[in-house]
Amino acid sequence: MIESSGRGLRLSVSPYPDESLLSLVARSAFANVFPRTTRILELAGIVAAKAAFAPFTASAKADALSFLLSKDVIYVQARMHEPVITSGAEELVNWFDTVLPRRFIESAHRRFSAGAIQAAPYQRARWMIRPLPYCSETMEYLHQKCPRTDCGKDLGWTIASGIEKCEHCGFDLCQTTRVFVPEELRPNLKLAADLVSTSVQERSVA
Repeated sequence: MIESSGRGLRLSVSPYPDESLLSLVARSAFANVFPRTTRILELAGIVAAKAAFAPFTASAKADALSFLLSKDVIYVQARMHEPVITSGAEELVNWFDTVLPRRFIESAHRRFSAGAIQAAPYQRARWMIRPLPYCSETMEYLHQKCPRTDCGKDLGWTIASGIEKCEHCGFDLCQTTRVFVPEELRPNLKLAADLVSTSVQERSVA
């Protein structure tokens, strides 16, 4: 393992503009040969039972995490979806300056589009939005389980095995059978996805 003794990680990965925080942490863990993504969080002083909790509970450690990852703190803070208001039983969070119900955001399961991770192996933040079961980049329906018939397990963020791999059996997720959204639905679905984009420009146009 490659640890840093109070410094930034020895190997820094380049972030993508539309990448989720969990994806960046997982890729950083894999690059630095940490078997578990929670080790990155621990080095930043973040105590989380599961990595999936970090984007919603660790904003106070944004400075430490950004330093560890060698990333701009604004980039990291934007990907920490802290509660903005709680109305009754409904928790609302900040999703890139858009207020969304917390239940709309899937963080436990690692959703993916085979075509998209083949083009670039990282999780697009929009894949975390539960009401959007498709990738607006490839117009494929998303998966969150290993498609290998003798595995079929849920994909998560605990084991750092590479975004394009099943952490349970090692299956190359890029080989997943791709199922596409009907052509006539794509314009409206692209517009819906742009409403929750990480890009200010895409959100404003939508």
